[in-house]
Amino acid sequence: MKLYRGLKSSEYKEFNSKILTNLSRAWNKIIKIREKSHKYPGKLNSIINNLFNHERLIFQNFTDNKKIAESYTRREKGILLEINVPIKDIIKYFKIEFQNYTKRRKLFELIYVVKGIDLSKNSKKWKLKIKKF
Repeated sequence: MKLYRGLKSSEYKEFNSKILTNLSRAWNKIIKIREKSHKYPGKLNSIINNLFNHERLIFQNFTDNKKIAESYTRREKGILLEINVPIKDIIKYFKIEFQNYTKRRKLFELIYVVKGIDLSKNSKKWKLKIKKF
């Protein structure tokens, strides 16, 4: 099954274990401070900014509707990710969600959510293609 994701080109980075380790360390620091205070930890501002920028890589949302992904990509002058995933891998690696559940009778859309680390590990197997707009 072909799945698509439109991104601003500045948002795409391949997720790897080094990023995961850095995210875990950053959250550890924040949680230790949070345990003592609910004030914003200004001294960690650069760490928090970096964490926020990489958090979106933890999960990637795909659609099976190429037109939707392409229209977003064109509008943002970004990139289109395309993967070709066997159904058994969709069941194994993806969490499937409704998009706009209340409008499902008119617009039956599903979102396929995959961990960034699984996308990275399976990128060759799923024939990841990147197209710039």
